Amino acid sequence: MTATIPSNNTDCYTYSSATASYTLNVTKIDHALTLSQTSGSVSAGSSATITVTDCHDAALLSAAATGGSTIRIGSITVSGNTITVPTNGITPANATITVTCAANDYYNAASATYTLSITGSVDIKMNPLWYVALYNMTNVPSASTLTMGSNSTQCYYYTWADAMATFSNSSISKLGYYQGNKTIKSQSGTWHLPSVYEMNSIIPSSINPTNWVADNVYVTFPSGFLETDGVGATLNKTVSLSFGYNDTTKGISGTYMTENSYWYRKSEREFYAIRFCGSDYCSIWKYVLSGSKSTNSLLLTITSKLLGVPLTTSQASSTFGTNESKWEAEFDNLTLSAGNSFIDNTYGAVQRTFYGAGDRRGDSGATSNDNESNRGRGIYWTATEGSGPSNTNLNDANFMHFIDNALYTSHNGGKTWGFPVRLFRDN
Repeated sequence: MTATIPSNNTDCYTYSSATASYTLNVTKIDHALTLSQTSGSVSAGSSATITVTDCHDAALLSAAATGGSTIRIGSITVSGNTITVPTNGITPANATITVTCAANDYYNAASATYTLSITGSVDIKMNPLWYVALYNMTNVPSASTLTMGSNSTQCYYYTWADAMATFSNSSISKLGYYQGNKTIKSQSGTWHLPSVYEMNSIIPSSINPTNWVADNVYVTFPSGFLETDGVGATLNKTVSLSFGYNDTTKGISGTYMTENSYWYRKSEREFYAIRFCGSDYCSIWKYVLSGSKSTNSLLLTITSKLLGVPLTTSQASSTFGTNESKWEAEFDNLTLSAGNSFIDNTYGAVQRTFYGAGDRRGDSGATSNDNESNRGRGIYWTATEGSGPSNTNLNDANFMHFIDNALYTSHNGGKTWGFPVRLFRDN
Protein backbone atom coordinates (compact mmCIF):
# COMPACT_ATOMS: atom_id res chain seq x y z
CA MET A 1 0.00 0.00 0.00
CA THR A 2 1.30 3.46 -0.84
CA ALA A 3 0.59 7.08 -0.19
CA THR A 4 1.94 9.45 -2.83
CA ILE A 5 2.45 13.18 -2.57
CA PRO A 6 1.70 14.96 -5.86
CA SER A 7 4.41 17.26 -7.16
CA ASN A 8 4.00 20.78 -5.89
CA ASN A 9 5.94 23.37 -4.01
CA THR A 10 3.64 24.17 -1.12
CA ASP A 11 4.87 24.41 2.42
CA CYS A 12 2.61 21.63 3.57
CA TYR A 13 0.55 19.03 1.79
CA THR A 14 -1.61 16.46 3.56
CA TYR A 15 -2.76 13.20 2.03
CA SER A 16 -5.07 10.68 3.70
CA SER A 17 -5.56 7.13 2.54
CA ALA A 18 -8.64 5.37 3.86
CA THR A 19 -7.01 2.00 3.33
CA ALA A 20 -3.95 2.54 5.46
CA SER A 21 -5.01 5.51 7.57
CA TYR A 22 -1.93 7.50 6.62
CA THR A 23 -1.58 11.16 7.44
CA LEU A 24 1.54 12.64 5.86
CA ASN A 25 2.79 16.12 6.59
CA VAL A 26 5.59 16.96 4.17
CA THR A 27 7.52 20.22 3.96
CA LYS A 28 8.73 21.47 0.54
CA ILE A 29 9.01 18.09 -1.15
CA ASP A 30 8.74 18.37 -4.92
CA HIS A 31 8.82 14.69 -5.77
CA ALA A 32 7.01 11.47 -5.06
CA LEU A 33 7.08 10.02 -1.53
CA THR A 34 6.14 6.41 -0.85
CA LEU A 35 5.53 4.57 2.42
CA SER A 36 5.20 0.80 2.08
CA GLN A 37 4.09 -1.58 4.81
CA THR A 38 5.61 -4.94 3.95
CA SER A 39 3.86 -7.30 6.39
CA GLY A 40 0.30 -6.97 5.22
CA SER A 41 -1.56 -4.33 7.17
CA VAL A 42 -0.70 -1.61 9.60
CA SER A 43 -2.84 -2.43 12.60
CA ALA A 44 -2.58 -2.51 16.34
CA GLY A 45 -1.01 -5.66 17.67
CA SER A 46 0.78 -6.66 14.48
CA SER A 47 4.34 -6.33 13.22
CA ALA A 48 4.81 -3.26 11.06
CA THR A 49 7.88 -2.72 8.88
CA ILE A 50 7.54 0.60 7.11
CA THR A 51 9.94 1.68 4.37
CA VAL A 52 10.18 5.36 3.52
CA THR A 53 11.72 6.29 0.17
CA ASP A 54 11.98 9.32 -2.01
CA CYS A 55 13.90 10.08 -5.17
CA HIS A 56 16.92 11.15 -3.16
CA ASP A 57 16.90 8.19 -0.74
CA ALA A 58 17.00 10.50 2.22
CA ALA A 59 18.22 8.85 5.41
CA LEU A 60 15.72 8.54 8.25
CA LEU A 61 16.78 10.34 11.40
CA SER A 62 14.28 9.12 13.98
CA ALA A 63 10.97 7.39 14.61
CA ALA A 64 8.88 7.61 17.74
CA ALA A 65 5.41 6.57 18.89
CA THR A 66 3.04 9.10 20.44
CA GLY A 67 -0.67 9.42 21.12
CA GLY A 68 -2.46 6.35 22.42
CA SER A 69 0.35 3.94 21.64
CA THR A 70 2.45 2.16 24.23
CA ILE A 71 5.40 0.14 23.07
CA ARG A 72 5.32 -3.05 25.09
CA ILE A 73 8.20 -5.11 23.82
CA GLY A 74 11.37 -3.51 22.49
CA SER A 75 11.46 -0.16 20.72
CA ILE A 76 10.86 1.27 17.27
CA THR A 77 14.10 0.94 15.31
CA VAL A 78 15.38 2.90 12.32
CA SER A 79 17.89 1.48 9.87
CA GLY A 80 18.56 3.37 6.66
CA ASN A 81 15.11 4.11 5.32
CA THR A 82 13.31 1.34 7.18
CA ILE A 83 11.26 1.78 10.35
CA THR A 84 10.43 -1.40 12.24
CA VAL A 85 7.73 -1.46 14.89
CA PRO A 86 8.31 -4.49 17.15
CA THR A 87 6.09 -7.53 16.69
CA ASN A 88 2.91 -7.14 18.73
CA GLY A 89 4.31 -3.89 19.98
CA ILE A 90 1.25 -1.65 19.91
CA THR A 91 -1.84 -1.63 22.06
CA PRO A 92 -5.22 -1.81 20.28
CA ALA A 93 -5.79 1.92 20.40
CA ASN A 94 -5.24 4.91 18.15
CA ALA A 95 -1.54 5.72 17.93
CA THR A 96 0.83 7.83 15.87
CA ILE A 97 4.35 7.10 14.70
CA THR A 98 6.22 10.22 13.66
CA VAL A 99 9.26 9.83 11.42
CA THR A 100 11.82 12.55 10.71
CA CYS A 101 14.28 12.32 7.84
CA ALA A 102 16.82 14.43 6.03
CA ALA A 103 15.39 15.56 2.70
CA ASN A 104 17.86 16.90 0.16
CA ASP A 105 15.34 17.87 -2.45
CA TYR A 106 15.51 20.40 -5.23
CA TYR A 107 14.40 23.14 -2.88
CA ASN A 108 16.94 22.32 -0.18
CA ALA A 109 14.45 21.54 2.53
CA ALA A 110 16.25 20.78 5.77
CA SER A 111 13.94 17.98 6.82
CA ALA A 112 10.58 16.33 6.29
CA THR A 113 8.31 14.79 8.88
CA TYR A 114 6.10 11.87 7.94
CA THR A 115 3.34 10.85 10.35
CA LEU A 116 1.79 7.40 10.15
CA SER A 117 -1.43 7.18 12.11
CA ILE A 118 -2.27 3.69 13.30
CA THR A 119 -5.92 3.12 14.02
CA GLY A 120 -6.24 0.01 16.09
CA SER A 121 -9.17 -2.35 16.14
CA VAL A 122 -10.11 -4.70 18.93
CA ASP A 123 -12.74 -7.40 19.30
CA ILE A 124 -14.40 -6.67 22.63
CA LYS A 125 -15.78 -10.22 22.69
CA MET A 126 -12.26 -11.50 23.41
CA ASN A 127 -12.57 -9.95 26.88
CA PRO A 128 -14.19 -12.51 29.25
CA LEU A 129 -15.76 -9.74 31.33
CA TRP A 130 -17.84 -8.66 28.30
CA TYR A 131 -19.96 -11.80 28.78
CA VAL A 132 -21.13 -10.73 32.24
CA ALA A 133 -24.50 -8.97 32.46
CA LEU A 134 -24.44 -5.39 33.67
CA TYR A 135 -26.69 -5.99 36.69
CA ASN A 136 -28.44 -8.75 38.67
CA MET A 137 -31.69 -10.44 37.78
CA THR A 138 -34.88 -9.18 39.46
CA ASN A 139 -37.76 -11.29 38.09
CA VAL A 140 -39.56 -13.91 40.18
CA PRO A 141 -38.59 -17.57 39.52
CA SER A 142 -39.82 -19.13 36.26
CA ALA A 143 -41.22 -15.80 35.05
CA SER A 144 -42.18 -15.64 31.39
CA THR A 145 -40.25 -12.36 31.05
CA LEU A 146 -36.75 -12.13 32.51
CA THR A 147 -35.82 -8.72 33.89
CA MET A 148 -32.55 -7.19 35.02
CA GLY A 149 -32.15 -4.55 37.72
CA SER A 150 -31.29 -0.94 36.87
CA ASN A 151 -28.29 -0.71 39.24
CA SER A 152 -25.81 -3.00 40.98
CA THR A 153 -27.71 -3.13 44.29
CA GLN A 154 -30.99 -4.53 42.97
CA CYS A 155 -31.57 -8.29 42.95
CA TYR A 156 -33.94 -11.17 43.66
CA TYR A 157 -32.82 -14.17 45.75
CA TYR A 158 -33.17 -17.62 44.12
CA THR A 159 -32.70 -21.13 45.40
CA TRP A 160 -30.40 -23.16 43.17
CA ALA A 161 -33.35 -25.14 41.77
CA ASP A 162 -35.22 -21.92 40.96
CA ALA A 163 -32.11 -20.38 39.37
CA MET A 164 -31.56 -23.44 37.18
CA ALA A 165 -35.23 -23.65 36.18
CA THR A 166 -35.33 -19.95 35.30
CA PHE A 167 -31.91 -19.23 33.80
CA SER A 168 -30.43 -22.53 32.56
CA ASN A 169 -31.40 -24.73 29.63
CA SER A 170 -32.04 -27.68 31.96
CA SER A 171 -31.79 -28.74 35.61
CA ILE A 172 -28.58 -30.69 34.92
CA SER A 173 -25.37 -29.35 36.49
CA LYS A 174 -22.87 -27.68 34.13
CA LEU A 175 -19.06 -27.46 34.45
CA GLY A 176 -18.06 -25.37 31.43
CA TYR A 177 -19.70 -23.25 28.77
CA TYR A 178 -23.20 -24.06 27.56
CA GLN A 179 -25.91 -22.33 25.52
CA GLY A 180 -28.77 -21.06 27.67
CA ASN A 181 -30.83 -19.24 25.02
CA LYS A 182 -32.53 -17.04 27.63
CA THR A 183 -33.61 -13.55 26.66
CA ILE A 184 -33.64 -10.56 29.03
CA LYS A 185 -36.11 -7.71 28.59
CA SER A 186 -34.48 -4.71 26.84
CA GLN A 187 -31.17 -6.56 26.44
CA SER A 188 -29.71 -7.94 23.21
CA GLY A 189 -28.43 -11.47 22.77
CA THR A 190 -29.15 -14.60 24.76
CA TRP A 191 -28.00 -15.45 28.27
CA HIS A 192 -27.56 -18.20 30.87
CA LEU A 193 -26.63 -18.94 34.47
CA PRO A 194 -22.81 -19.29 34.37
CA SER A 195 -20.98 -22.48 35.24
CA VAL A 196 -18.13 -22.47 37.75
CA TYR A 197 -15.59 -22.59 34.89
CA GLU A 198 -17.17 -19.50 33.37
CA MET A 199 -17.09 -17.71 36.72
CA ASN A 200 -13.41 -18.68 36.92
CA SER A 201 -12.80 -16.68 33.73
CA ILE A 202 -13.43 -13.44 35.63
CA ILE A 203 -12.28 -14.50 39.11
CA PRO A 204 -9.64 -17.13 38.50
CA SER A 205 -9.38 -18.89 41.84
CA SER A 206 -9.57 -18.42 45.57
CA ILE A 207 -8.12 -15.09 46.66
CA ASN A 208 -7.67 -13.92 50.22
CA PRO A 209 -7.19 -10.15 49.90
CA THR A 210 -5.93 -9.80 53.47
CA ASN A 211 -2.87 -12.03 53.18
CA TRP A 212 -3.41 -14.20 50.10
CA VAL A 213 -2.95 -17.46 51.96
CA ALA A 214 -4.39 -20.75 50.74
CA ASP A 215 -8.10 -21.33 51.36
CA ASN A 216 -9.49 -24.74 52.13
CA VAL A 217 -11.29 -25.14 48.83
CA TYR A 218 -10.56 -27.12 45.71
CA VAL A 219 -8.54 -24.42 43.88
CA THR A 220 -6.22 -22.10 45.80
CA PHE A 221 -3.32 -19.77 45.40
CA PRO A 222 -0.10 -21.12 46.93
CA SER A 223 0.30 -20.51 50.63
CA GLY A 224 2.27 -17.31 51.17
CA PHE A 225 1.39 -15.85 47.74
CA LEU A 226 1.56 -12.01 47.85
CA GLU A 227 1.22 -11.62 51.59
CA THR A 228 2.37 -7.98 51.68
CA ASP A 229 1.60 -4.81 49.72
CA GLY A 230 3.75 -3.78 46.76
CA VAL A 231 4.82 -7.25 45.65
CA GLY A 232 4.13 -9.30 42.51
CA ALA A 233 4.27 -12.95 41.56
CA THR A 234 3.46 -15.39 38.77
CA LEU A 235 0.52 -17.78 39.10
CA ASN A 236 0.22 -20.92 36.97
CA LYS A 237 -2.77 -23.03 37.97
CA THR A 238 -4.68 -25.92 36.48
CA VAL A 239 -8.00 -24.26 37.29
CA SER A 240 -10.24 -24.49 34.21
CA LEU A 241 -11.59 -21.36 32.51
CA SER A 242 -14.37 -21.01 29.97
CA PHE A 243 -16.19 -18.20 28.12
CA GLY A 244 -18.27 -17.91 24.98
CA TYR A 245 -15.94 -16.42 22.34
CA ASN A 246 -15.08 -19.49 20.25
CA ASP A 247 -14.67 -23.26 20.47
CA THR A 248 -11.29 -22.90 22.20
CA THR A 249 -12.51 -20.56 24.93
CA LYS A 250 -15.69 -22.59 25.35
CA GLY A 251 -13.74 -25.83 25.77
CA ILE A 252 -15.88 -27.57 23.18
CA SER A 253 -13.31 -30.37 22.75
CA GLY A 254 -13.27 -30.96 26.50
CA THR A 255 -9.91 -29.19 26.89
CA TYR A 256 -10.27 -25.97 28.85
CA MET A 257 -8.01 -22.94 29.15
CA THR A 258 -6.09 -22.69 32.42
CA GLU A 259 -4.92 -19.84 34.60
CA ASN A 260 -1.55 -18.39 33.57
CA SER A 261 -1.06 -14.95 35.04
CA TYR A 262 1.12 -12.40 36.79
CA TRP A 263 -0.30 -10.60 39.85
CA TYR A 264 0.51 -7.43 41.75
CA ARG A 265 -0.89 -6.52 45.18
CA LYS A 266 -1.32 -2.77 45.68
CA SER A 267 -3.14 -3.13 48.98
CA GLU A 268 -5.18 -5.68 50.86
CA ARG A 269 -8.28 -4.60 48.90
CA GLU A 270 -6.83 -3.76 45.47
CA PHE A 271 -5.05 -6.11 43.06
CA TYR A 272 -3.87 -6.09 39.47
CA ALA A 273 -3.15 -8.99 37.15
CA ILE A 274 -2.03 -9.78 33.62
CA ARG A 275 -4.18 -12.80 32.83
CA PHE A 276 -4.41 -15.25 29.90
CA CYS A 277 -0.66 -14.74 29.40
CA GLY A 278 0.81 -15.95 26.13
CA SER A 279 -2.57 -16.02 24.39
CA ASP A 280 -4.66 -13.76 22.16
CA TYR A 281 -6.85 -13.08 25.20
CA CYS A 282 -4.04 -11.55 27.24
CA SER A 283 -5.58 -8.78 29.32
CA ILE A 284 -4.95 -6.58 32.34
CA TRP A 285 -7.35 -6.85 35.29
CA LYS A 286 -8.08 -4.73 38.34
CA TYR A 287 -9.97 -6.02 41.39
CA VAL A 288 -11.16 -3.55 44.04
CA LEU A 289 -13.15 -4.24 47.20
CA SER A 290 -14.85 -1.15 48.65
CA GLY A 291 -17.36 -0.45 51.39
CA SER A 292 -17.79 -2.79 54.34
CA LYS A 293 -19.87 -5.65 55.68
CA SER A 294 -20.72 -3.72 58.83
CA THR A 295 -22.44 -0.95 56.84
CA ASN A 296 -24.00 -3.31 54.29
CA SER A 297 -22.13 -1.48 51.52
CA LEU A 298 -19.54 -3.99 50.30
CA LEU A 299 -18.81 -3.79 46.55
CA LEU A 300 -16.51 -5.78 44.29
CA THR A 301 -15.52 -3.85 41.14
CA ILE A 302 -13.71 -5.72 38.36
CA THR A 303 -12.19 -3.91 35.37
CA SER A 304 -10.53 -5.73 32.47
CA LYS A 305 -8.79 -4.39 29.35
CA LEU A 306 -7.42 -6.34 26.41
CA LEU A 307 -3.72 -5.69 25.84
CA GLY A 308 -3.48 -6.80 22.21
CA VAL A 309 -0.11 -8.30 23.12
CA PRO A 310 0.37 -11.98 24.12
CA LEU A 311 2.69 -11.17 27.00
CA THR A 312 4.25 -14.14 28.75
CA THR A 313 4.34 -14.11 32.54
CA SER A 314 8.04 -13.27 32.29
CA GLN A 315 7.33 -10.29 30.03
CA ALA A 316 4.50 -9.18 32.31
CA SER A 317 6.88 -9.30 35.24
CA SER A 318 9.60 -7.31 33.47
CA THR A 319 7.18 -4.80 31.90
CA PHE A 320 4.94 -4.14 34.91
CA GLY A 321 6.51 -5.88 37.89
CA THR A 322 5.88 -3.87 41.05
CA ASN A 323 5.73 -0.52 39.25
CA GLU A 324 2.41 0.72 40.58
CA SER A 325 2.24 3.69 38.21
CA LYS A 326 2.49 1.41 35.17
CA TRP A 327 -0.38 -0.76 36.40
CA GLU A 328 -2.56 2.24 37.15
CA ALA A 329 -1.74 4.02 33.88
CA GLU A 330 -3.38 1.21 31.89
CA PHE A 331 -6.77 2.30 33.25
CA ASP A 332 -6.31 6.10 33.12
CA ASN A 333 -7.77 6.74 29.64
CA LEU A 334 -10.77 4.43 29.79
CA THR A 335 -14.26 5.79 29.35
CA LEU A 336 -16.53 3.61 31.48
CA SER A 337 -19.95 4.82 32.57
CA ALA A 338 -23.58 3.77 32.75
CA GLY A 339 -24.06 5.61 29.46
CA ASN A 340 -21.91 3.08 27.60
CA SER A 341 -22.84 0.12 29.84
CA PHE A 342 -19.33 0.35 31.32
CA ILE A 343 -17.81 -0.86 28.03
CA ASP A 344 -15.02 1.01 26.22
CA ASN A 345 -14.81 -0.54 22.75
CA THR A 346 -11.78 1.55 21.75
CA TYR A 347 -9.59 -0.11 24.34
CA GLY A 348 -11.44 -3.42 24.65
CA ALA A 349 -12.27 -2.61 28.27
CA VAL A 350 -15.20 -3.66 30.47
CA GLN A 351 -16.12 -2.94 34.08
CA ARG A 352 -18.59 -4.85 36.23
CA THR A 353 -19.65 -4.27 39.86
CA PHE A 354 -21.03 -6.90 42.23
CA TYR A 355 -22.94 -5.89 45.35
CA GLY A 356 -22.60 -7.63 48.71
CA ALA A 357 -26.34 -8.24 48.84
CA GLY A 358 -26.31 -11.11 51.33
CA ASP A 359 -28.74 -14.01 50.98
CA ARG A 360 -31.96 -15.70 52.06
CA ARG A 361 -31.23 -19.01 53.73
CA GLY A 362 -33.95 -21.52 53.11
CA ASP A 363 -35.93 -20.11 50.20
CA SER A 364 -36.28 -17.71 47.29
CA GLY A 365 -37.57 -14.23 47.93
CA ALA A 366 -37.37 -10.53 47.23
CA THR A 367 -35.35 -9.42 50.27
CA SER A 368 -32.44 -10.85 52.22
CA ASN A 369 -32.74 -12.14 55.76
CA ASP A 370 -31.90 -9.23 58.01
CA ASN A 371 -29.20 -10.61 60.28
CA GLU A 372 -25.51 -9.88 60.62
CA SER A 373 -24.29 -13.22 59.26
CA ASN A 374 -26.09 -12.72 55.98
CA ARG A 375 -25.64 -9.02 55.23
CA GLY A 376 -22.66 -7.33 53.60
CA ARG A 377 -21.27 -10.16 51.50
CA GLY A 378 -21.68 -11.12 47.87
CA ILE A 379 -22.84 -14.61 46.91
CA TYR A 380 -23.80 -15.48 43.32
CA TRP A 381 -24.97 -18.87 42.07
CA THR A 382 -23.27 -20.91 39.37
CA ALA A 383 -24.85 -23.74 37.39
CA THR A 384 -22.43 -26.27 38.95
CA GLU A 385 -23.56 -28.52 41.77
CA GLY A 386 -21.32 -30.03 44.45
CA SER A 387 -18.37 -28.23 46.06
CA GLY A 388 -16.07 -28.71 43.07
CA PRO A 389 -15.84 -30.82 39.93
CA SER A 390 -14.69 -33.92 41.87
CA ASN A 391 -17.23 -33.51 44.68
CA THR A 392 -20.39 -35.63 44.72
CA ASN A 393 -22.27 -33.75 47.44
CA LEU A 394 -25.38 -33.10 45.38
CA ASN A 395 -27.08 -31.22 48.21
CA ASP A 396 -24.70 -28.31 47.54
CA ALA A 397 -23.90 -26.09 44.58
CA ASN A 398 -21.01 -23.75 43.73
CA PHE A 399 -21.17 -20.00 44.02
CA MET A 400 -18.94 -16.95 43.66
CA HIS A 401 -18.41 -15.40 47.10
CA PHE A 402 -16.71 -12.29 48.45
CA ILE A 403 -16.49 -10.72 51.88
CA ASP A 404 -14.16 -8.19 53.48
CA ASN A 405 -11.17 -10.53 53.35
CA ALA A 406 -11.88 -13.19 50.74
CA LEU A 407 -12.88 -13.62 47.11
CA TYR A 408 -13.40 -16.97 45.42
CA THR A 409 -15.51 -18.93 42.94
CA SER A 410 -15.19 -22.48 44.21
CA HIS A 411 -17.11 -22.19 47.47
CA ASN A 412 -20.32 -24.14 47.95
CA GLY A 413 -23.51 -24.08 49.97
CA GLY A 414 -26.89 -25.69 50.32
CA LYS A 415 -29.10 -25.54 47.25
CA THR A 416 -32.05 -24.31 49.32
CA TRP A 417 -30.33 -21.02 50.15
CA GLY A 418 -31.50 -17.93 48.28
CA PHE A 419 -28.69 -16.11 46.39
CA PRO A 420 -28.61 -13.40 43.69
CA VAL A 421 -27.95 -14.30 40.04
CA ARG A 422 -25.73 -12.57 37.45
CA LEU A 423 -26.16 -14.00 33.96
CA PHE A 424 -23.49 -14.47 31.27
CA ARG A 425 -23.91 -14.05 27.52
CA ASP A 426 -24.16 -17.13 25.35
CA ASN A 427 -21.76 -15.68 22.74
